[in-house]
Formats: sequence, structure tokens, C-alpha cells
Amino acid sequence: GLNSRIETERGADDNTVGRVIGQDPPEGTMVNPGSTVTLTVNEGPEKAEIPAGLVGSSRDEARKALEDAGFSNISEEADDSSDAPENEVLSVSPASGQSVPVSDSVTLRYSSGSVEIPNWVGSTRERVEADARDLDLRIDWQTETTSDQPPGLVTRSISSATVPGCGTC
Repeated sequence: GLNSRIETERGADDNTVGRVIGQDPPEGTMVNPGSTVTLTVNEGPEKAEIPAGLVGSSRDEARKALEDAGFSNISEEADDSSDAPENEVLSVSPASGQSVPVSDSVTLRYSSGSVEIPNWVGSTRERVEADARDLDLRIDWQTETTSDQPPGLVTRSISSATVPGCGTC
């Protein structure tokens, strides 16, 4: 008979995990009885669990936690639609608790801390104030008389740029 020796190798995360992916000597080689055949088994890629508690933490804290867990392919996406504080992590993909290959891409979506000012021209003061509260913005009102708009409607906006949320300013 032959002797066997099993070696493992980190390989693809596919249907070969747990299976022989190589042998030495190769198939068809003539050997003496008692020779050793080395079988290489794919144990799959190194995996780690996406840490808990990333959502709600800062970008830097989340990145460090992922790096500490063994992940290096980390991308970040800013989200301008959230009113969360600047750099607060809103989501992580794959989700916390999932065990994935450490070479896989992990994406952190975080709040940019900025909000886009809507077009309020033609809106009522009440509508603008409600929107401003939702966006955590303060409005400085100026009154002007015009014949182009009915009374009580916004006639123009000084800025429509993206500006940092001002909190309680």
C-alpha cells in the first residue's frame, strides 16, 4: 500500500472547499509500495466575522475594528441624505455578524455631515420651517414685496449649495 500525508491550502471559497485539489506525485506516476502520496486539501480562504457595533460608531473606529478583525479591502461611501453627525457609520456591507473571507470588500456608508438645500421658491414659510427643522438648519428670513408671487411665499433663496448641518446654530 501507499502512505498518505494531508496538507491544507487556503484557496477559493467555492465547491472545492474540503476537497483534494492536488497531489504529489501526480496521477499516473509509478511509485514503490510504501511510498508517500501528499494530498492537498482546499480549506477555503481565511474568514473573519464582521464586527458588531460598527453602525453608529465613527468612520475611524469602524475602520480600525475591521482592520483588527483582519479585513484590508475596506471602502467608504459618503451619504448626503442622512442627518446623522458627520462621519457616523450608517451601514456596513456585508452586515455585522457575517463570516466572510478577509480578502472580500467591506463597505462602510457614513454620514457626510452635509445636507443639500432644497428649492424652496414658491413654498410657504411653514413648509420651509418644517423642512429646515428636519434638516437641522436655521433659516434667516428677509421680507420683500413683489408682484411676481402671492403674499406669504418664498420668492428666492440666497443659497442652494450643499452646506454643513448647523445643529443648534
